[in-house]
Amino acid sequence: MVNNFYSVEELIKKLCAYCAYRDRSELEVVRKLRTLNASESQIPRVIQFLRDEKFLDQRRFVSSYVRGKFFQNKWGRHKIYQGLKAQKIPEKMIVRALNEIPSQEYLETMRELSQKKWESLPGLPRSEARKKVYQYLLSKGYESYHILEVLDD
Repeated sequence: MVNNFYSVEELIKKLCAYCAYRDRSELEVVRKLRTLNASESQIPRVIQFLRDEKFLDQRRFVSSYVRGKFFQNKWGRHKIYQGLKAQKIPEKMIVRALNEIPSQEYLETMRELSQKKWESLPGLPRSEARKKVYQYLLSKGYESYHILEVLDD
């Protein structure tokens, strides 16, 4: 096995491309640096350069993550929150970003997901179908009180 050791300049070049592809969290960048065998003294220098040059921005990452997971993946707030916590994002930053999701759109997305799930369960007794829809929305990260609200409509 060949061990590749890169200079700080080479690491910066690689990580600029890595961060330019999509917004990244600092944790993702540190993990990438470790896969490139960066030394513990190189990591802070590379991260600081990426921050200074705006390749790495936690707020932008969080905002992008929330928009992508909600609008593309149709995730609920809880699942998005868990994903951001796994990236070691500060609580205040997560809450601020989650509050940017429009409430009306959030409920409408839940209704659409609920409707599609109902339609995929023909022939099931109503109580069983309701339970499956509830579980499905819960697994997508929606709050139980919102789910019950949608199911009672």
